[in-house]
Amino acid sequence: MSDSNKFADISRRSIDPNGREDVEKQMEMIYNGNDYTPSILPLVMADGCVMPIRQAAVISLKKNLRNLVKEASSLFANIQSLILDECCMAGNEPLTRDIVLKNSRCYRAVIESNMNTTDCMETKNMLHQINILWNLVEILYIDVLPAGNLVEQLLIWIRYHYPNTNLEADAMLKNNEVHEHPSYWTIILKFVVRGEIKMASKLLKLHPDCETNENLSFIHILMEKMPQFTRNCMKYEFFAKWQAWNMQVKTHFRKSVFTSPEERTILGLLCGDFGTFSSNKHLFESWYHLMVAFLHFADPLVAEIDIPSLAFQSLTTYLDIRSEEQAKPYDRAILKAFAYDLMAVVQESCSAFKDGWWFCTHFIDLLYHGGILEGIEEPRKLREFFILDYADVLMGDDKLWSDAVNYYASCSEFGLESLRLHLESKPLDTEETRSKIIQICEKHNLDDVIRVVYIVIARKALTENNLGQALLMAARSKSPVLASHIADIYLKHFVEKKKFPDQKALDSLGPLMLTCDKLTFLAKYNEFLECKKRGSLLEAGVQLENLISSKIAPNFFIFTLLMDAVSLLEAEMLILNFEQTYQVLVALENFANMMNEQTKDEDVKNKENYLRLAIARNMARAMIFA
Repeated sequence: MSDSNKFADISRRSIDPNGREDVEKQMEMIYNGNDYTPSILPLVMADGCVMPIRQAAVISLKKNLRNLVKEASSLFANIQSLILDECCMAGNEPLTRDIVLKNSRCYRAVIESNMNTTDCMETKNMLHQINILWNLVEILYIDVLPAGNLVEQLLIWIRYHYPNTNLEADAMLKNNEVHEHPSYWTIILKFVVRGEIKMASKLLKLHPDCETNENLSFIHILMEKMPQFTRNCMKYEFFAKWQAWNMQVKTHFRKSVFTSPEERTILGLLCGDFGTFSSNKHLFESWYHLMVAFLHFADPLVAEIDIPSLAFQSLTTYLDIRSEEQAKPYDRAILKAFAYDLMAVVQESCSAFKDGWWFCTHFIDLLYHGGILEGIEEPRKLREFFILDYADVLMGDDKLWSDAVNYYASCSEFGLESLRLHLESKPLDTEETRSKIIQICEKHNLDDVIRVVYIVIARKALTENNLGQALLMAARSKSPVLASHIADIYLKHFVEKKKFPDQKALDSLGPLMLTCDKLTFLAKYNEFLECKKRGSLLEAGVQLENLISSKIAPNFFIFTLLMDAVSLLEAEMLILNFEQTYQVLVALENFANMMNEQTKDEDVKNKENYLRLAIARNMARAMIFA
């Protein structure tokens, strides 16, 4: 593939209400084999606001993400409906934190459900990372508790997403001699670094030397006495108890002579010795697990301002790197979350997850409606940018395109226009697709798109000789040219076979007959035939007069229309008065002048003569009864 073919332009939504144009960027997607590597560029808006953008036009969502997309789409639509209801009641106020938190957890439930059902390990790992990051940002930005509670929240976060230690402990406890299990000390240490001191203490108690070994006994007592911060605790009271306990642990750690390395490791962890933490990286699931565990023992009431530096130290120590640039985008996203840099989290997430921006789109939408993006310039533009681009991704998928509609509809500035452009270019290759598009357009008042769809359906029906559907679709499209063309086909069919190709379609036209003059003529002629059929000859006479005087009948149909007058002219009672009969005569003369005598066959000449005779007789009768 040449370089010129590797780039795709997707910028279009940059018209400023005041007439200024935003600075549009060329977004690129460079393929490496079958994978892509999305990168981030700044998008400079007209007012100077900078937003990250993806260097990709379209990402085809993998099949194993489609269920996630479907479920999230439904939840997204419910949130938008909730927004409308809440705004009506509260006057455009943001959603309450409780509502935002509830919906955030609903999204995470969707992630977990799909993570547990997918067979693809790559997808499972990605969803696991998305779930971890979403939960972290939920803790830091939505479920914000009073100072002092953060470390406990983070410990719960770690335990929830890394439950393997509990499974390992359950398997170990099935043995008779638990302390002889090869993972006995490792599992105790893992419970310690998870902040589950009670569990670690219970396992330590199972060791036969726990009461006789001075160090083990003392460690067990320290574990049992470790102060735990709860939401009902007074901060200064807890800190005083914890500080006294911590000093006791540190003193014993410095002075004791240990009979085993496990004893020293446990005490080193309990007193918050960073050297012990960094030398036992195998106990931690990740660098952020190391950080949270260290905070739990070294500074359980840590101030938010101190977390970024410790997060960086934990990252570089655990991954054995010197700068954050050496870390993967996912790790950088977690790091930026601890730094409370939401825009950086968004930027790194775009590169970290091959999810078509699923995570960023839904999380930013939720934060926006919760009023949590107020510190960011142009939060509405940021939200709509992600939503529109994510909707473009869905629209490019044959199975998911209809789910994009709610996303477009939620963007007040460019949403419906983007939807219009996509629907107009959507292949109408199946009846299901056509029906969906019509339904969508009717819901969102996209009348011009509906007309295009009807025109396409009508033309397709014409090629398949389905004249009934062609007639109805042409009428609904309100295309005078197409409707006139199909009306002519109907009239020609009647001239040849003395019946219409699809009588039911013609009867069901109703107000659609007004689409064009030719279609109106066809419908009125059909009414004329119905009047004759049920014996309403006087009404039929009026209809015939109107049809002739309208001069809408195509040349090939004029003679058929005139011959319809014969039965009325020869009726037992006077149906056509003198003026009406004279109109028929004038129309006949005009037809005769238009036709070349040499082109008339004998049948036409005979019928013309017979019609003239009927006109003469009816005129005479009309003059007598005048």
